[in-house]
Amino acid sequence: MAQQPVIRTTTTTAQARRDLPTGDVLDSTFTHPRVAPFPSRAESIETTALHPLPFVSPFATWKEELSSAPLYRAGIAELVGTAIFLIFGVGTAIFQSTLVGATLSMRAFVVAAGFGLGYIFAASLFGQHSLALFNPAFSFALFCIGRVSFVRFLCDTLSELIGGIIGVALLWAMIPATEWSNGAPTLPAATATWGTAFLCESVLASLLGMGLSSLLTDPKQHHRNIMNVVMGLGIAMATLVGFHISGGSFNPARSFASSVVGGVFGKSHWIYWLAPLIGAAVGAGVYYGIFNLGLKEKPAQEYQEVGGGYSIA
Repeated sequence: MAQQPVIRTTTTTAQARRDLPTGDVLDSTFTHPRVAPFPSRAESIETTALHPLPFVSPFATWKEELSSAPLYRAGIAELVGTAIFLIFGVGTAIFQSTLVGATLSMRAFVVAAGFGLGYIFAASLFGQHSLALFNPAFSFALFCIGRVSFVRFLCDTLSELIGGIIGVALLWAMIPATEWSNGAPTLPAATATWGTAFLCESVLASLLGMGLSSLLTDPKQHHRNIMNVVMGLGIAMATLVGFHISGGSFNPARSFASSVVGGVFGKSHWIYWLAPLIGAAVGAGVYYGIFNLGLKEKPAQEYQEVGGGYSIA
């Protein structure tokens, strides 16, 4: 596929549009190098203009991307968003044990609500600045299907891991030491083997990967707030299912942060890295391969920019 042009701040809207090949539509703000496929309807050149579906980085080189403000703005959003997400989720997982008279199923429901609502809140705050992934497995899945660049993948993943450690460290500083082991570490249930925990984490991650692929790559999905709610509900349901088997992590940042802050890496820690990475990539790839890969072009007005100055569609 031909390289999409990089439009700089010195280029006027009219000049840029004259220089574009057929099918490329630009955002009118031109605040940084980017190609945004969803201009306002009033500014759209042609309502039938086509935009290629497969992702192409708007930056000519990785050095140019590294020097761009949107990359770091998205990274900061992922860092802070992941910290907030885990403060709510892991905090709920820790304090669920203090619920007097609650059954195991009730505790699982409380933890699921904590993670789901925590994601919706964090994504609503920072979804306009990043892709609101808050999970290295999701970042890896989007990279595997070619929807984000390698530089963006590394930046998001590093931000998510650091943000997770910050969020869990704040929890560690706030709660009594006697409560830490009740829900902070992610461990397989006593009745589960490593094999069943691995299968659980990978399957749940693959289902969430399908949802992620649908919401972020399907040109018909273009409402940010609905995307946040749908992914939040998916995370809550996956946590509810996995709580009794693997602990319901499917997020390397969540498991890694708890292990780093707690200073304990269990023998099964590798499960909470490998299973989500494989599962999310497979799920996103299956959905994208079946439903989106064959779509070469779509009307430009069906697309919308999602997160941090990058075109995801």
